[in-house]
Amino acid sequence: MGSIPNMSAEEFQQLIEGVLRRAVPPPPPPPQVIQDRFRAQDLGYFEPDNDKRHSETVDGRMTYHNVFSFTSRLRTKTQGVTTGNWQGQIVATNLDQCLKGKAENWYTNEISVTTPAGLKTSIDLWCFELESRFRESPGVVLTKLERLRYTIRDARPRKDPEEYVQVLATIT
Repeated sequence: MGSIPNMSAEEFQQLIEGVLRRAVPPPPPPPQVIQDRFRAQDLGYFEPDNDKRHSETVDGRMTYHNVFSFTSRLRTKTQGVTTGNWQGQIVATNLDQCLKGKAENWYTNEISVTTPAGLKTSIDLWCFELESRFRESPGVVLTKLERLRYTIRDARPRKDPEEYVQVLATIT
């Protein structure tokens, strides 16, 4: 065998780094915890219409007609997300893509020029503004509550009482 040549400290460091590069593969990129793009169909759409059901599926996409059904969905999907959190920021910034019909008209034509900038900062602000604008009047709610019944006629064909409770919860 031959003799080991004398190396400077710098040459020795380069040799060690070269060996380590070949022996240890580079670490994998960190996994992406959440997609950083917003898809309105993943959250659902809000199209206020008090005469329709609270929500319906159209072409595989959920559309909410009751403001409280929509804001409940919004709060559930963003639960644990704070205003300063980038995930919440993505939802708040893009939520206007979920508005249809009267809600889209409200956002586009009725609110002040500065309000959209404020809404894009907070999910809570979105919920407050939507509920304030699209809640039904107390008289209409009372009339609906008075008409809402679950009777023996509903129980005999085994109509699910949970549906009744859900409607009751979204009316009030």
